[in-house]
Amino acid sequence: MHIFTAVLTSAAGEPGDAWTMVVIPGEIAGSFGGRSTVRVRGTVNGVAYRSSLMPDGDGGFHMMVNASTRAEAEVEPGDEVTVELEIDDAPRTVRTPPDLNRALQDDPRARAFWGALSHSNKRLYVDWILEAKEPGTRAKRVSETVQGMRDGKKRER
Repeated sequence: MHIFTAVLTSAAGEPGDAWTMVVIPGEIAGSFGGRSTVRVRGTVNGVAYRSSLMPDGDGGFHMMVNASTRAEAEVEPGDEVTVELEIDDAPRTVRTPPDLNRALQDDPRARAFWGALSHSNKRLYVDWILEAKEPGTRAKRVSETVQGMRDGKKRER
């Protein structure tokens, strides 16, 4: 487990920017090796998170701190935070909503594409479905998701 303090910064340098991050200190970044993304877990001011360290191109890493973690930790860009992090080697899974699961079971082609999607892309689809407030909207989104899987489409952010 690595523990350090850092200042939350806006990725674009603007206080209201949605992309907020911490720069991983060099001595800690060096312990994660090379140039690829590293999945991590830990806390930001005591609030649990799962995230990834992203290479900065100069041998270092930064880690995005999403809005829900910032809200729960009651911090914003410019604040100093205490970060605990370690490698996250636990499998990342997305709980497929029952209605989507039933629809995928009826379409082998869509089910195969769904099974090959990354955790992040599955999460985008599931979150979009779960955000629907009306049953009709949710059913339409499930149908569109299955069609997208059948057509081999990944969901864009």
